Amino acid sequence: MDALSHRRRWKKHVMFTKSGLSDLHKGFNPLQRDRFYKIVFAVIYESANKKGVGGGSFAWQFFVEGMEDYNDDFGIVP
Repeated sequence: MDALSHRRRWKKHVMFTKSGLSDLHKGFNPLQRDRFYKIVFAVIYESANKKGVGGGSFAWQFFVEGMEDYNDDFGIVP
């Protein structure tokens, strides 16, 4: 189902965006990124739970230890 068909069927907009915190910023601390994602995902969850406009999210760039060379500074090693 393409985005337009989804919009017609569910009567909701589809929005694709990205957000993150780069580990190249001076003074970067992984706890800052954890807090950032916690806030973003809490807002999305609350909206989805109330059947609001934020119905879900998608996360990417998770790496296992040792793959840091493939990171573009937004990757996450859990």
